[in-house]
Amino acid sequence: MNETELSELLTAPGFFRFLAQQAKLSPEEVKRIYLRGRPWGLWPPDLDLSREAAETGVDVFTYLAALQPLLDMDSKQKEAQLAAYETTLTVDETTQPIPAVRAHVEKMAN
Repeated sequence: MNETELSELLTAPGFFRFLAQQAKLSPEEVKRIYLRGRPWGLWPPDLDLSREAAETGVDVFTYLAALQPLLDMDSKQKEAQLAAYETTLTVDETTQPIPAVRAHVEKMAN
C-alpha cells in the first residue's frame, strides 16, 4: 500500500470503500452497518484522521505516531484485566466468573 492509498484509507469514504471491498458489500451498506456499531464499531463514525492531523498542523503519520502511546496504554490495561481473569480460572477451576465479566461476555455474545 502506498502513501496515497493509505491517506485515502484514513478518510471516512475510503474506510467504507475498503470495508466494502473486504466484505463484498456496497459502500452504503457498510456505512449503514458501521454507523449502527456492528460489527465494526471500533471508531467513532465521524473519525477523520486526515482532518484531525491537518488541524494540529502535522502530517497523518506523525499524528498516528503520537496516538500510539495511547493505544499501547489501552492494550496494556486490557492485557492486565485478562491476566487477572485468567488467574482466577487457574487458581481454582471451580471458581465462577466475576459477575460483571460474565454479563459483559453475554452482552457481547448477544
